[in-house]
Amino acid sequence: MRRRLVLVLGLVLTLPALRAQDPVRVIFEDEFERTDRLVQNPPAALAWYTSNPGATSLRGTNLRLFLRRDGDSRVVAHFPRVELSPGEHLALSFRFSIATPPHEVADAFLFGLYESDGKPENRFTADGREPDGKFRGLGASLSFADQGTRLDLSLLRFAKAGPLPRAGARAPEPFFRVKAPSPLNPGRTYQAELRLIAEAPGKTRAELEFSGGDLEKGVIHRAPLPSAPRGFDTVAFSIVRPGVSDLYLSAISLIHEPALDALR
Repeated sequence: MRRRLVLVLGLVLTLPALRAQDPVRVIFEDEFERTDRLVQNPPAALAWYTSNPGATSLRGTNLRLFLRRDGDSRVVAHFPRVELSPGEHLALSFRFSIATPPHEVADAFLFGLYESDGKPENRFTADGREPDGKFRGLGASLSFADQGTRLDLSLLRFAKAGPLPRAGARAPEPFFRVKAPSPLNPGRTYQAELRLIAEAPGKTRAELEFSGGDLEKGVIHRAPLPSAPRGFDTVAFSIVRPGVSDLYLSAISLIHEPALDALR
């Protein structure tokens, strides 16, 4: 009995220290529990600007991108800049589903984290408006091959500053590509996480995890980045038809974790 009491006391004394240290920082965690997608109130909500207002809406707790004709659609949001120091992690995660079968298109669904040029006038501030800002960063894309029956995952590095990347556009050569064991199936919910780990000054590793649906095990792949921005302030999702014509996004979050040494 005495040993059990000591363990409980140790746990009680440790909890306040962990809370004071606050090791994990939530940059944003948007559950879309609102009727206006243009509300900017991080970390609970971000304003999501779209290139195609008629094809973007809130449905329940989902952000929907829908395309009736060939073309593309994109949503972009800005958040307080976060920088990575050696040992720190940054994880973008979200759930998504498609309502219609995908067709064979390269880079049909693209999402990523980017660094803007820091000028407020060059940020997205209205639907349908393409600012003059320059962005660079890291993206992950889903491509559909073999008439949509095979899914390819790619990590794309946008090292040169330029217009914000969009699905279906000519992308730089991926530094990493893998074939998933099964295609995307309409109506199934999938989970994706893009994770960046700053291992040392100028050395960053990327991890892409993809799970859910009919996958018995998640697809996890890691790759070193030749170079990556130190800070990020923009997140974007885009689709191109006929690859993906009806996409639902939910529970989008960005978590910043400090180095393990800081937790000791």
